[in-house]
Amino acid sequence: FAKMSPSQLLESTERAVGGQSLIDMHQSLITLKNEHKSITTSQTSKEEYLDKLIKRNEYLKDIVKKHKERTNHLKKIEVLQLKRPWLLYEVARIKFKQLRDGKQALQQRVEVLQEAAKPLEHLVERKKTKKVQIEGTIKTITNELK
Repeated sequence: FAKMSPSQLLESTERAVGGQSLIDMHQSLITLKNEHKSITTSQTSKEEYLDKLIKRNEYLKDIVKKHKERTNHLKKIEVLQLKRPWLLYEVARIKFKQLRDGKQALQQRVEVLQEAAKPLEHLVERKKTKKVQIEGTIKTITNELK
């Protein structure tokens, strides 16, 4: 018995004490233990794989989210580019209207000033006519005196 390993010693003792049924139960226990160990290893492996898949899924969710955001931004850019000419037209239209209104206001002011200047223009014309008459009279008198 001294040269036997612990497992061999246990098997010999089981044969001597319990008979075949004890040996069968021990073999069944060993088989169940190995199956349990295999199942536990498989379960651990599958849990690690599941964790890996969960992490990858989260990573892919982030990528999908970023892609959707990028797509939305590109759509907004496209819409804004389509609106840009309209906006430029609207700005030009408003500026044109302001300039047109300013021009009309200036024309009205010119008309008011011209109306206000008409009496003065008539006065200037009368004075010019009077000046021409006086110059004519002076010439006539100067010619007579010579």
